[in-house]
Formats: sequence, structure tokens, C-alpha cells
Amino acid sequence: MKLHRIAASVLVLVCSALTSATRAQAPPTVTTPLQEFGHNFGDDYFLANYKQLAAYWQKLDRESDRMVLQSIGKTALLLHHVNKGDALNGSSATRQLSAYGSVYWENEVLVAWSMELLRDPGSSRHTVLLHQKKNNDGAYHPDLGLEFDHSGGKLIVRTTDLDNHPELLEKMNLSRQVLSILKTGPMTYAEMAEATGATEGGIRATCYRLGRAGRIVAIPQSDPVKWGLAAMGVST
Repeated sequence: MKLHRIAASVLVLVCSALTSATRAQAPPTVTTPLQEFGHNFGDDYFLANYKQLAAYWQKLDRESDRMVLQSIGKTALLLHHVNKGDALNGSSATRQLSAYGSVYWENEVLVAWSMELLRDPGSSRHTVLLHQKKNNDGAYHPDLGLEFDHSGGKLIVRTTDLDNHPELLEKMNLSRQVLSILKTGPMTYAEMAEATGATEGGIRATCYRLGRAGRIVAIPQSDPVKWGLAAMGVST
């Protein structure tokens, strides 16, 4: 009888050990795409952006012992070339958006810049406008002008004042356009809209934003309202 009790005890211990081992080997519970995003991958009208995907992958790395997420560094530069025919024959809006209509360019990159080349026939100098279209890492960078001078058998790159190139004005962001045209003197919303081709609503929003930043000021007692550059000493 004692032998039977010992055998039964050993059997219980073996069963307990097997149960514990089975539980230990069971795959951990991981968050599904439906739980994370409220949608499954492939659902109509749903597309996770880069930051959402990165956060999800990091969560899976923490939850699962079958996945390891490793960073191999950030890509330094990706170039996308707009077809010359499309750039020349398309409308202004098409030319502006043609490089940014795909899922890749809109959702996968963290920072995107467009580049506009201003050629000067017969000259060894060329001007390039760099305009930031997207920035997920912080505030947008102001438009930047670079001059490439390849005279004298060497290449020299220097910054240049974009105000010296009015033909590039329409390529700049609206804040930069407003600051540029106000260098000629205070202007109304309607005058700025006509000069930039923007809507008066867009001009108003831009002026309020630049005003809060202290870049421009509303002219006292002007009717209709005019705005001027704060740097030009316009008093309020």
C-alpha cells in the first residue's frame, strides 16, 4: 500500500511538471493589428503610417519571443525624379504634387524635400530652391536657397537670398511668400492674395501665424487691415 502511495505521488509530480512545461512553452499573447489599429491589415480605406507601424513593431518585439526588432540606422537620402514631360506639360498643381501622390512618399518617409532648379543659360552659376514638403520629426524647415558655382574648374556651394529670385516665389511656402512681398511695403489681404495666387483665407491664417511669431504686425487704424514686416520698424 505504501508503494502505491509513493507511485501515485510520483505520478502527480510528473503531471505537474508536464503541465508547467506546457504552459511555459505556450506562445505568449501578442497584440493583433485589429487590437492595435482597430483594423486588420488589408482592410479597405485603412493604411497605417510609418510611426504607427514602428510603434506596433516595437510592441510586438516586447510581447513576443519569436520576433526581434533591430535598427540598422536611418536612410540618409532618397531621391525621386519627376518625369520631365509631366513636369513641363502638366498643370501647376500637377507639377507640385506629382512626386507625392503615392503611398510611399506620403506615408513611409519621415522627412521629404522638393528641389527646384533655376537655370541661367550661359552662366556657370545655378540656383536651387529646397522646399520641405513633410517633416515628422519637428517643425518645418524654412525654404533654403543654394547657389552652385562651377566656374574656375571647381564647385562652390553657397547660400543665396531667395528674394533675389522672384521667379521662384510661387514655389516657396506661403509664409515665405508673404514675408518676401511685404518687403515692398504693407499690404492688405486682397493685395497679398493677388500677389501670391493664394486665397484670402489662406493669407489671413498665414498672417495671424506670422503675427503671433512676431514676424509681421498689423498696421494700426488701417481699413482694410494691412500688415507689414516687424523688422522694418512698423509701429503698433
